[in-house]
Amino acid sequence: LPASLRVRELMLSRVQFELSRMTVVRDRLRDYRRIAGDLPRYRERRAAAGPANLQVPQIDRDKGYMLTTVDRIAGLPALSTELRAFAERRIEGLDHGRIRELAETGAVKPFYFNILDREDVKAMPELLDFALSGTMLDILSPYYGVLPELSHMALFVSGLFGDSGPNIGTQRMHWDNHDRAHVKMFCFLDAVTSADGPLTVLPADKSMWLRKKTGRLLGTHPIKDEREFYRYFTDKDLVEIVGPPGTVAFVDTTRCMHFGSRTVGQGRRLAFVVHYTLFADYGIARTGEFQDLNMATSPELRPPHLSGRQALAYRITV
Repeated sequence: LPASLRVRELMLSRVQFELSRMTVVRDRLRDYRRIAGDLPRYRERRAAAGPANLQVPQIDRDKGYMLTTVDRIAGLPALSTELRAFAERRIEGLDHGRIRELAETGAVKPFYFNILDREDVKAMPELLDFALSGTMLDILSPYYGVLPELSHMALFVSGLFGDSGPNIGTQRMHWDNHDRAHVKMFCFLDAVTSADGPLTVLPADKSMWLRKKTGRLLGTHPIKDEREFYRYFTDKDLVEIVGPPGTVAFVDTTRCMHFGSRTVGQGRRLAFVVHYTLFADYGIARTGEFQDLNMATSPELRPPHLSGRQALAYRITV
């Protein structure tokens, strides 16, 4: 390379390094403020995390995700069977006109929306029993290094209106915002093929490299032109999460670039999703119709009998 280009590359590398360091400092300062806001509780959460339970599946810290099946997670086989039957009944009675009306205003995504509401959560206590179970907290705590907090819950359906068309919103390659780490558990209730708009993930180590190369260290705006991605990677680098009913993925969606719901033809996907965060104030809004339920802003859903680790993992933020 000419000397001028080598100098430019060295300067760019230095800028990227400094931006990366600034991002780490910014995130650390934000977390320190959150911790200082309730130090006794944070200490309790650290202690409650305990040593790693090697009897449960472990999330790969470097890759930022884990694939498994319902039979490896206590309580999930029966719950997933119940939710699949529930979802089919709920889909039959959906008001398609109302969903399209909300989609036109931007209140919901027409290609990916939640069919579980607050009354359903009240009627099915097994949902929270599972989300706050020892097994789930044992899977998540080693990854966070602290007991995580429950954030959102949903039963998502994709592809109900047929081919999803041009990619928009979360169908685009993107990262989630607002936290250094947050993990979503996706339990797929139907078989998922490439036509069903599978969740597709770029492992965390490669995602960080992509963020550096595309100027996204200080922001996580979506990749609208996928030539940005294919300049550095190929489809072989992506993990397409397909499989039979009962396929489960734990994904850190703030570290792993991801996309989904790119359904083709009559492709459809049903997913039970539980979202955990380092701090439950990840989302401050009380979510509306067909949006994933913000559990942290729904005090009426928090059972009064919670104690111990369950009480620490379900914090109300309003």
